[in-house]
Amino acid sequence: MTFSDETYKIINVGKNRINRLNDRFVKYLLTGPRSKPILIDFINNVLRFEGDERIVDLEIISGELVQDAAKMKLSILDVSAKLADGSTVDVEVQVINHHDFRKRAPFYWGMRHVKKLTVNMTYTQIRPMITICLLAFDLLEEEEAYRNAYSIRNDRSGNRLCEDLRIIYLELPKFLRCLGSEYPRTGLERWLLYFCNEEGERMEKAMVEDSVLTLAKELESSFWADAQERELYFAHQRLLLDAYSDEHTWKVLLEQEKEKSLKREHEVTRNLLKMGVSADTIAQASGLSVEEIQRLQD
Repeated sequence: MTFSDETYKIINVGKNRINRLNDRFVKYLLTGPRSKPILIDFINNVLRFEGDERIVDLEIISGELVQDAAKMKLSILDVSAKLADGSTVDVEVQVINHHDFRKRAPFYWGMRHVKKLTVNMTYTQIRPMITICLLAFDLLEEEEAYRNAYSIRNDRSGNRLCEDLRIIYLELPKFLRCLGSEYPRTGLERWLLYFCNEEGERMEKAMVEDSVLTLAKELESSFWADAQERELYFAHQRLLLDAYSDEHTWKVLLEQEKEKSLKREHEVTRNLLKMGVSADTIAQASGLSVEEIQRLQD
């Protein structure tokens, strides 16, 4: 498990603000009775649909289960929606890096896609399955900074085999580094800024340009006023912050042990130098460079 300082800065918003990546709030924001225009706008911007391509309606499917055979348990998707053409879009939010997401996202996609084939249905009738992964950590090494889309393509020509598989990764720390101090220019940038828990002038300007974000802020107030949702939110938030605290503690302890080990190694090296052992011989035996040993000698 990896919980980076960048991730911590994104989700640690304090007690008087909502962490918009909190699992309870994500479901409330994107699957509630007033959520349809929000989810439609978010998906359109992530998929970069324009003109006639843009989604105008969808069916929100909440609480669908995916069997995770590797862990023998059921995992609940954050958001699932069925589009008018029969395509399915799943949104999965991941805050902590468990170092398995490269394999887990395609596995979930495969399990969901298999379930689309029903009795008396031909393979040509199966509609595409799109997975959107909103990540609070860096995952990929790709040329495009923070949005990377994958599909089944020819390794040489790049031609797509079919439309059935699309997985889109959105990496929030990379987005923040890429945006810098600039104002968001596109709908996707405004949404990512929102999920980075941004407040202040940039968020206010984004809300002026995107009325859907104003609706999202209104839902934050409704969420905060719901005592039961608020209690579950704080329980989940404590788990996230405790995970960071535990990992930070282990990092500190590990660094302390490394420092102690290095001091012992340097002490042994100095003693060997006093005994007349050459720097080259010590370097071969210890793994220290000759330059390091000469600095210790000096």
